[in-house]
Amino acid sequence: MPAAAIQFDRVTKIHEDRQVALADVSFALPTGSTVGLLAACRT
Repeated sequence: MPAAAIQFDRVTKIHEDRQVALADVSFALPTGSTVGLLAACRT
């Protein structure tokens, strides 16, 4: 397996209103791979 170009370990994101967006997420992206991130906004 190729080395990871980007790697996140145990990431948690909590918004100002205490809403949890990510909870203990880990992943690695090998060189040459593609990823898309989506977000939703409350109004």
